[in-house]
Amino acid sequence: MTFLVLLLTVGAYKLLGWHFRPEQDRWFFSFCERLNGSFAGIPRLAMLLSLIVPLALVSLLLAITEDWLFGFAGLALQVLILSYALGRVHLPQEVTSYLAHWREGDYQSAYHHAQEYFYLEEGFDANSRGELHTRACRGILYQWFEQVFVIIFWYLLLGPVAALFMRLLCLYERYSDQRETSKMLHILEWLPARLLAFTYAIAGNFSLCFKTWAGVVADPKVSTEQVLFKCGLAAIAVDEQQLVDTDAKVQENQLETLQALQIRCLVVCLIIVALFVIF
Repeated sequence: MTFLVLLLTVGAYKLLGWHFRPEQDRWFFSFCERLNGSFAGIPRLAMLLSLIVPLALVSLLLAITEDWLFGFAGLALQVLILSYALGRVHLPQEVTSYLAHWREGDYQSAYHHAQEYFYLEEGFDANSRGELHTRACRGILYQWFEQVFVIIFWYLLLGPVAALFMRLLCLYERYSDQRETSKMLHILEWLPARLLAFTYAIAGNFSLCFKTWAGVVADPKVSTEQVLFKCGLAAIAVDEQQLVDTDAKVQENQLETLQALQIRCLVVCLIIVALFVIF
């Protein structure tokens, strides 16, 4: 059933563009507010309760509905949970919208679009086309990982509750910005980020990407964003300087190539899961 749930969820996300919206997370933020008010002096306990209580309720619901309607109720619930865990941005659509601003030469609108949907880092010159392009590429690569690939990894490894835990942890980090939350995310992202980076090699330029991957795979100090960025660029045979020192049309093609790389990696992941199910 795992592969069927994954296929239905990814199909609905990629082909139909169906995904949850940010406003549908209000219940979680309200719950966090109440717990942080009740346990103002014990922030770690508030964090744990914010994560554990929803997960416990979902686990109970999964156990209750597992055999309902010959298993179809459990299947539908898992698809719903995984869809909720997949994130809030339909990345193929938003990348297309970003590139529409880019083609028109409206880099200020492209900047604001990237800030809203790709969660770019602050503190860079938004009027520099090369810098904007570099940050957008980095942001898109990380958003594909955070919203899709890391969720799929933990779903395949530990099931829908683990996938939901990753989404709630990401939401809580944005809500609280606690150091403990960031450390936990870094630990949970370490292995899936490096596996995805290796998938870049399979779906892209293997020799260049594998060489880059071998240089960062065992280094715990390299952040998730850096691993994905370095290996993603290597997979399309582009270095960071080439992102900056080129014209707008070539930069547009670079971003489209990175986007296509993510789609190929998604297909590779589905094929690997299917082979495991068959054999």
